[in-house]
Amino acid sequence: MKLLIFVIMIVTSSFAYAERIIVATDIWVGYTNRDGSGYYLDLINEIFKWPKYEVEVDFVPFKRSTVMIQKGHADIMLGAYIDDIPPLLLTDYPVETDSIDAVISKDLAKKWIGIASLKNKNIIAKLGYSFDSLFKIPVKYTEYPDLLPMLNMLKNGKVDAVLDYELDIKMNWDKALLGDNFTIKKSVVVSNAYFGFSENKPHLKKIFQEQFKLLYKSGRIAELMKKNIGNTKKIPIIGYEE
Repeated sequence: MKLLIFVIMIVTSSFAYAERIIVATDIWVGYTNRDGSGYYLDLINEIFKWPKYEVEVDFVPFKRSTVMIQKGHADIMLGAYIDDIPPLLLTDYPVETDSIDAVISKDLAKKWIGIASLKNKNIIAKLGYSFDSLFKIPVKYTEYPDLLPMLNMLKNGKVDAVLDYELDIKMNWDKALLGDNFTIKKSVVVSNAYFGFSENKPHLKKIFQEQFKLLYKSGRIAELMKKNIGNTKKIPIIGYEE
């Protein structure tokens, strides 16, 4: 009986002292899957392990995650670009080199000469992504809440291109009935992606950066990326090799 009570006390103590971490993120295939898998979420769970930490993932639209981290309603946000939130909140180094893909018609694809082909074109992306800040050419840029309606707009000739990520696009391809009349141009824009940390818990950012460096040098980051994405092409070059 005494042994049983002792075990219960240890288990209860683990629950009582686990630090609760709220992670705000949009859903991206291969990165933040609804079932809790993905490169970003694996990385968080690798560093903030149970029972020391209790990670709670809040799946929200990307724009809301940027607001939550700045107001202290979340402890960590995932997948931020350099201008999405104040630099003070971002990790010092990126967690990946992100590439944004474009869905375009086969007609536009025949004349494709790279990103210059989108000059002055009607381009749309998901709300809060602010991809227009990454363009050095003039574009007519608008944002909408959901990917599927945007693909339907493309199919109906209302826009010239939809910017998003290849895996997410492919998940909606058949639903949008795009068929063979459209194609995906990969890596139209490339930018580094970071994690954001609330000012309320600065120790979390410190822990993450120290552990990320160790995982990077050991090759574990490459393993997590290959497991979830299928390759290691997006590993950032950040000077951790020395």
